[in-house]
Amino acid sequence: MIVDLLLLLLFSLLPGLAKIFDQQAFFLLNLPILVFLFLKYRKSIPIRRVDVVFYIFFFYIIFQTVINLFLPHVNQMALYMGIFMYLIPFTGFFYSRLVELDAFIKVFIKIVLIHCLIGIMLYPAFGLTDYLGAYYEKLHEGVAFGRMSSVSGSLGFGNLIFVGFVLCYHNKNKAYLGIVSLCLIMSLQRSAWLASLFAIMISTLINFRFIGIKKIALFGVLIMVGISLLINIAANEDFDILFSRFSEFGNEAASERSEQWVGGFNNFLAFPQGAGVGQAGQISARYESNPILYVVPDGDFLRVLSEVGIVGFFFYSFILILLFYSLITLKINQKKKIVIISLIAGYSIQMIGSNITEFYFTNFIYWVFIGYFFNLIRVDKISASSEN
Repeated sequence: MIVDLLLLLLFSLLPGLAKIFDQQAFFLLNLPILVFLFLKYRKSIPIRRVDVVFYIFFFYIIFQTVINLFLPHVNQMALYMGIFMYLIPFTGFFYSRLVELDAFIKVFIKIVLIHCLIGIMLYPAFGLTDYLGAYYEKLHEGVAFGRMSSVSGSLGFGNLIFVGFVLCYHNKNKAYLGIVSLCLIMSLQRSAWLASLFAIMISTLINFRFIGIKKIALFGVLIMVGISLLINIAANEDFDILFSRFSEFGNEAASERSEQWVGGFNNFLAFPQGAGVGQAGQISARYESNPILYVVPDGDFLRVLSEVGIVGFFFYSFILILLFYSLITLKINQKKKIVIISLIAGYSIQMIGSNITEFYFTNFIYWVFIGYFFNLIRVDKISASSEN
């Protein structure tokens, strides 16, 4: 898996390379990276009955995209970027069928730790930014004040750390949980905080009778150690922004997005078939947003409803139904299922208020775990290919 680690790490660092060398062409490297990942395995991808729903969703988006290439009202630049940022990362679903879950988790945690170290180096409170010189300004460009990030902004960073946090929490060796928890907090991403808390809550409820007081106490101690470390290192920093983010949960956080969400529903009513990838989310906002659509940069579900329409609605309804079904049929000894289900539950929470599937690496990782989620459903395969 060393090759997978190096390729996926490079994949995750491409935004940083593009900033450092001021060359957007670095983003195109994700295509040969994905090709090498699949050529490395050279085996057929098994298909299960449950996958049919994904394939309908996937091929509908491809069909819709081909049609949109010829429609005059479509923002063509946003469409091309949508293909690149949203559609191509769907390959993560197929990659999950080639790699064992445990092996992928080990690789992914290493990638998360590297991004944590980058985030710490770029965070002014730790006093390391002076050593980075001009690289700091380039890598930190566009990041909101007080938020920790690595190479692609605090939102993508927060999502990456949320996944790493959940995986570290479920890992037998909790050596990295402290540093990952610290980075999660300092990302100041409320949606990532909520996703993490909800994921842990789900897994805790499943394991309630067997979790034990030691595990709960260990988690609490690690969180307190992480916070104490931050305060000791950055005692002279202004923490008002951190506390303000905690105070903005609930009504205030929702009120910031309510107009966008209403706009998302209006987009769906105007285009029930979907307006097309890249037309309503953050991608559209960056590339001359379409004047006939409301922009939905903070809410993946409403963004998908706007761009993919009724097919997107049924696909995510199916995922939520599978999630509920999995929760009520889980057994205590199904540890892999507990990890994946808690992650998908957390993802679902974060997607309410953040567009995490518009960042190509975090989107790729999302579809990897959706693939593992579908793979855990106990149904017969269509193909005769053997599974991992």
